[in-house]
Parts: sequence; C-alpha cells; structure tokens
Amino acid sequence: MPCASSLSDYEQGIIMGMHENGYKIAEIATRLNRHRNCVSRFLKNSAEYGTAPRSGRKTKIDNRCERRIRRLAVGDSMSSGEIRAHMALQITSSRIIHKNHFIKHNAMMPKPKLLERHIKVRLEFANKYQYMTDEWHNVVFSDKKNLI
Repeated sequence: MPCASSLSDYEQGIIMGMHENGYKIAEIATRLNRHRNCVSRFLKNSAEYGTAPRSGRKTKIDNRCERRIRRLAVGDSMSSGEIRAHMALQITSSRIIHKNHFIKHNAMMPKPKLLERHIKVRLEFANKYQYMTDEWHNVVFSDKKNLI
C-alpha cells in the first residue's frame, strides 16, 4: 500500500535526467523531496513503474451512482435506508455518505404520532371548509413560528 502519491511524469523525467548526469540517488531524492527508496525503485524498473495491479475488491457502484447517493442524502434529506430503497441498491449507502466530510449526519427529531382526537379535529376542519372558495384569498398560510 503506497504511503505517498505516485511520481508524476515531470518527476520521472527529472529523475532520469539527473541519473544520466551522474547524480546519486540520495541527491535526487533530496532535491525532489521524495524518499530514496521511491527513486531507487523507479530507476530499477522505470518501464513498469505504476503499472502494478492494485489489490482489493472492486466497487459495486461507479462515480456517477456515488454522486447521486450524495445528492439524495443532502438535497432530499433521505436516510441511507430510504436511498437504498429508492435506487434499488444491493449495498448500503451509509458508507458512501459517511466518506464525504461535508455531509453531517443528524438524527431527525421524533415527531409525536397523531392521536384519534387529532385526526378527528383535522377531519372536522376539512369538512367545515371544504366548499369555501372566495374566503381563502383572505387567509395567510405561514410556516413561521414565534419562539419565545
């Protein structure tokens, strides 16, 4: 498992040029701010540098699907279970959501369940104002709440 990033094409060219001019591996590594072993491994087999296969399991989803999961988690405020059901995924989406540092997980506040009397009052209200047409122009609907 590599600790640092791979050598760029620019760095590879500098290493080859300095090595051909007779610089030592330690001098090249110091100048490029890289470890001696990194420079040494590149010079031993420069033709196959960076072509070694990576180990580990391949991901089941691509980048596009990953972006869609993040968009649903942020924009639509869906939980990971809801996202999984919505997209018909075979994996859990929580790992993808938690991998992104910009998404903050907050448990939603539980809401009280409607009691029978609440349902009854709502139904009475709906029946009472069911046929009101012109009067609704004088009513202001607002979701704002005064906090004291």
